[in-house]
Amino acid sequence: MASRSSRPHARPFGVSVPHATGTRLDAVRLWFTTDETPRGVPPEVSLRRPTGAPFPSIEFGRTNDGSDTTLSIPDLGEQERSTLTLDFLLAGATSLTVDARLELAGAQRSRR
Repeated sequence: MASRSSRPHARPFGVSVPHATGTRLDAVRLWFTTDETPRGVPPEVSLRRPTGAPFPSIEFGRTNDGSDTTLSIPDLGEQERSTLTLDFLLAGATSLTVDARLELAGAQRSRR
């Protein structure tokens, strides 16, 4: 996780995941890809420090073929009930595709 990019022309962008009251956002996985880097070279994506404490563990990685940068938050913990907002910086490219997998759970309703 980075607070700043070492590249002077990094472009800021954000991902926000609101969800309905009474639901939980349990986990998030994002894939970042671009056509602007050579095959097998993933886009350079860095994450600005998230707000809200305590913030859960965040894992950056690459896909097996090396073409995508991935971000995984396997357990949102105390952050699961609020809107997730992540602020990123993109360097070395001007366009980006973001694919997401979200694990949502509904609140259990009591039956009378």
